Amino acid sequence: MSENEIKSILLGLNSSDDAVVIKSIDDARNKGNISLMPKLIDLMLNHQNPSVKGLSKKLVFDTKVEDGLNIIIKHLKTVQNQDHQAVLMAALWEAGFDCTDNIEEIVQIGIEGNYQTLLEVYSVVDNIATELPYDVVTDLNLSINEWMEDHPESEKVPLLQSLCLIMNELIGN
Repeated sequence: MSENEIKSILLGLNSSDDAVVIKSIDDARNKGNISLMPKLIDLMLNHQNPSVKGLSKKLVFDTKVEDGLNIIIKHLKTVQNQDHQAVLMAALWEAGFDCTDNIEEIVQIGIEGNYQTLLEVYSVVDNIATELPYDVVTDLNLSINEWMEDHPESEKVPLLQSLCLIMNELIGN
């Protein structure tokens, strides 16, 4: 894929014509590279056309390139809209990324986020296939317990308790 072809796809993704954007999403799937992912995430989260949102979401969720993990994590750290956080978190587990190295950031976003974001965090953690360091799980459990003490009536409490349980099961020896 040449640099000019990528620029052409990006130009199409930035078009105000939805038909051009949709064609460019298809081109991104067939001929694009990971450099287009930030724009696809933007379309997935912010575009007004449901078809554009859906197609870009499908492409982001299908991403298998490991650099996609870093791009999604970067967006998770900066996005303020909690509904957007939930979609980005879903993209992590839908794509099948190994999130072990980012577990602290992911769980912290879940603690601070809304119920849907926390539910997606639970799915990410539940799909981790490797062991987690004892000290990391202990620190995360402490953060979760502090949050639950401050918000004992929150609907998130049972899910946070379950999250602690699955993280404890992942502790390495």
